[in-house]
Amino acid sequence: MLLRRFTSSATKRWKRTTTPSYFSTYRSTPRQYENINNNNNKEVVDVGGIKIFQNKTTPRPDLVPNGIVRRWGDDINSTEVVSHLRWIAQKYLMNQDAFLLGPPSPLRRRLVLTFAELLNKEVEFLTITKDTTESDLKQRREIVGNSVLFSDQAPVKAAINGRILILDGIENAERNVLPTLNNLLENREMALEDGRFLMPAGRINKLVEEHDETIDRLVPVSDDFRVIALGLPVPPFPGRTLDPPLRSRFQSRFVDELSVNDAFTSVFASEHIPSEKLSMIGAFYQGLIHLRHEALIGNSGISMIPTFSLDNLSYCLELLLENPNMPFEKAIARTFPLGYTLDPSFNTRGSVLTGTTLSPQIGSMLSTLINEHDGDAGNENNNNYNNDNEGDDEGYDTNIISMFESSTQSWFTDFQKVIIHDVSIDLKNEKHVCILGPKGCGKSYMLNEIGKRYGATSSIRIMPLYQEMTARDLLQRRSTTSTSEEQAKEGRALDGDQDDLSSTTWQDSPLITAAKNGDICILDG
Repeated sequence: MLLRRFTSSATKRWKRTTTPSYFSTYRSTPRQYENINNNNNKEVVDVGGIKIFQNKTTPRPDLVPNGIVRRWGDDINSTEVVSHLRWIAQKYLMNQDAFLLGPPSPLRRRLVLTFAELLNKEVEFLTITKDTTESDLKQRREIVGNSVLFSDQAPVKAAINGRILILDGIENAERNVLPTLNNLLENREMALEDGRFLMPAGRINKLVEEHDETIDRLVPVSDDFRVIALGLPVPPFPGRTLDPPLRSRFQSRFVDELSVNDAFTSVFASEHIPSEKLSMIGAFYQGLIHLRHEALIGNSGISMIPTFSLDNLSYCLELLLENPNMPFEKAIARTFPLGYTLDPSFNTRGSVLTGTTLSPQIGSMLSTLINEHDGDAGNENNNNYNNDNEGDDEGYDTNIISMFESSTQSWFTDFQKVIIHDVSIDLKNEKHVCILGPKGCGKSYMLNEIGKRYGATSSIRIMPLYQEMTARDLLQRRSTTSTSEEQAKEGRALDGDQDDLSSTTWQDSPLITAAKNGDICILDG
């Protein structure tokens, strides 16, 4: 009934306004919210007609997402995004855990972080991989001063402190790992390795009243604790299906990629971009949606059709805005995961589609758009893009080559000059780059030049990868330090009467170190 009143009041407000606002914050507290919280000084957030109290202060502001809402602009104008946020808000008010399904894309994660930022809620984030164990969901043993202590992990800390727990990649978990969370999801209870027991505060109060004594081992679970899982639908995507008992703990919703209109609204398509290029980008985006739906209906490999995420779409339009002479197909090749492979058809001077591992439907669709664009522009003198050393971007590459100046006084081929220019721009725009090429093509040779162009203060850190590497090795490595080692680093000697104590510590990988220092990290292999 409470949600119905929200909906009806929101409908009346929509009728009164000509330019509706999907998300707003104000200080008035309607009467129907008194049963939620009697504090009239709290701010209320309106998410598509659903009103929720916002936390004004938080003990750990560093755990609150920041800058996610700003990426949507002054207001969230996409009706599909507001619909998803409204659904999450409903489940939040009903004290239910949510499960967002959808194709591989950062959209689901962005929706949850947007919701958390709107409410000023702290977030605990846990990425599920095949290496995730039960200790990652409960407690991990740590050595501190020759003593073994238990360190709470993300689910336990979120339950105790009333945070939103985000489980990303839930389809990657091993079969016997996620059932550890069954009791926490259903009854808000969990037995910890150190002897404590998580239990809702209301039940603990009843036990205290019945036995008239305090039970130290019982830890209350906050009423604000929520779990939001993110995963891929299995099938058709690869992964492991959830057990029925665990699946029944969540309220599920499928989050598909946004429609063309909502996508362009969300990324702020500029009017200065030629309309013909915008129409081609929109046609390519819409064609991908159509191919995914056809593959889903025919059960013919939907996982082989990548999605055009909002971030990549926004960067594609940004490239076209900053480089008016850039062909639209080159902007797509810079932002869309074409999936190049080093098969015999790979040719660096051929088409943007040459050597790709995309499905033939996507290649045919992009080729058709290129031909249509060439026909509309009246480029009768240009040959097809499949011919070597020909194409619409020949003039664009020629300008880059003629204006190229090496920062390291090294010699580069014309093809390497174009690669260095494009990669440097991508890095300056905070984009990650994958350089694919055979041995001896000059990938490492170009790194110093790219590093100089990226910034003189940035250093290059190389992290070799190998087949046996786990997801944890990619981020941190566990090691042990002693008191003598710590004092030796500080230049002090160990006293004779002082014991040499050992403790476990985590050492950052080159990837994390580069992220902290703003350096370039090369994942080699």
